[in-house]
Amino acid sequence: MESEQYDFVIGAARIKSLNPITRTYRALLICISFSHVTGMILDVQMDGICGLTSRFIQDIMVGHSIYTEYENILKQIEYRYCGGSKIMIAIAVKDAYNKIKSRRQKMSPM
Repeated sequence: MESEQYDFVIGAARIKSLNPITRTYRALLICISFSHVTGMILDVQMDGICGLTSRFIQDIMVGHSIYTEYENILKQIEYRYCGGSKIMIAIAVKDAYNKIKSRRQKMSPM
């Protein structure tokens, strides 16, 4: 695995609810390592959330393309994750996706 073939993005979610995460942290962060060629997600880690939740979200995302399976990833989180931080996780994933999408649009030839 050559590192220049892979990219790294961080998505953040800040919500003004009284969620246990927001009581301890100001934001929920999701770190995603992915292939810049295929969008295949290689690794996912979340900050400000319990390890089991982070591994669960990692299991949903790893092995899927952030480019072509983004909507399905969000649906899987919505359907399978029943924790109180579901909205924050979805927002952090959307933030990461929007950063990737914006960069790809800037890099693609007109």
